[in-house]
Amino acid sequence: MAGRRIPRPIVKQADSTAVAWSLCAFIAIVVGRATEVLPGMEHVPLAKIVVLPTILMVFLNPRQLSPTTVWSLPAGKCALLFSALVVLSFGFSIWPGQTVALIIGGGLVAFVSFVLIVKTSASWGTVRIMLWGCVWAALALAVATMTSFSGAGRAGKFGAYDPNDLALVLVSLSPIVLAFGVLTRGSRRLALFALVGLNVIVILLTQSRGGLLGLLALVIGLAVAPPSGRPAAAAARGRFGAILLRLCVLAVLAAAAWMSLPGEARARLATTFSPSADYNSDLTQEGRLAIWTRNLHQLAGRPIGFGAGSFPMVDLRAGGKFKAPHNTLLQVAVELGVVGLPLFLAIFYFSLRGLNRAIAFDPPDTDDRAADRERRALARALRLSLIALLVCAFFLSMAYTAVVWVLLGLATAIDITAQRAAAPVTAEPARAHR
Repeated sequence: MAGRRIPRPIVKQADSTAVAWSLCAFIAIVVGRATEVLPGMEHVPLAKIVVLPTILMVFLNPRQLSPTTVWSLPAGKCALLFSALVVLSFGFSIWPGQTVALIIGGGLVAFVSFVLIVKTSASWGTVRIMLWGCVWAALALAVATMTSFSGAGRAGKFGAYDPNDLALVLVSLSPIVLAFGVLTRGSRRLALFALVGLNVIVILLTQSRGGLLGLLALVIGLAVAPPSGRPAAAAARGRFGAILLRLCVLAVLAAAAWMSLPGEARARLATTFSPSADYNSDLTQEGRLAIWTRNLHQLAGRPIGFGAGSFPMVDLRAGGKFKAPHNTLLQVAVELGVVGLPLFLAIFYFSLRGLNRAIAFDPPDTDDRAADRERRALARALRLSLIALLVCAFFLSMAYTAVVWVLLGLATAIDITAQRAAAPVTAEPARAHR
């Protein structure tokens, strides 16, 4: 197996299960926006209530967690440097109040979630538990959206997620839901497949064109490399015929979903493939292309960046109307400069590389074939999630949101468990007694 192997110490499964379940609940709450979709919970800091005991468990009993340090991992090192740059950007921010608000608010929660997920990857069982948090988040968001949708306009207008944000989140979570459906049997499989279908309907009802492009990327990815637990060599057999068959099936399902949409939704989504008919392509208006163009010029004059969360103020200085970037890569580049953007992209690169290692991992003398099968399937799913997320994020400002850092943390955790499974067990050194 390529890459530096991580030693496999003796870790008791029960020792880290409590932390994993705590993080599962945290992921479901912070990504699924539980406080915004549950009646009467709007002012309850539920995510902090759940994550604080988790942090205490980490520091009070570190033996129950992964011995792998975040800094020792390429993706972890880049993530720590990126989060440090976000904090340090207060020193050169043109809008320091907003930078502090971003750090104290969602930014800090997102970065902490990455670290906690990596530190809780003591075994495949704990990573699997945390991945279930993504399923519960997708269920909460899909059900809340459908129950609040009136049938007219764009679905998903609640809480901190606007329809575009909701589409990105559900596009990113759907492959994980699908993978668990592939890995299970009976009524649970049917329920998970039904949830995937519901997610697709909700994504289309948001009328998000970025979400539609992410969904199309997901469909192509599912046709080429579905979340199967088979080893890479076995999955490659009969590849062309299988891809063609999956494309035909997915095309039929896509056509059925499209025809079930209201005419208003179909009309708006159709403009995705007619850029000239979309206001976003007009440089004289306040569309995305105009925002991107004028603020790229601002970056050229200040390569160090303008500080985390400062983009609307930069847009105002550039003659705009206090607009958001509507592009995650531009957001990072303008706010954190020529250092921040390479770091951000490097986290995705190393995370995807780690998932590819986990997919390729298939030693003949493995301890647990079932765990290896699950890991490969969910690694393939998470690879699709990150690719689809990047497609959607090209049209949204999501650099500091929890879903991005949760998925990156889970990708790194999967890589850790695959590397550890390939390493020999090393017993802890005996302690000296006086």
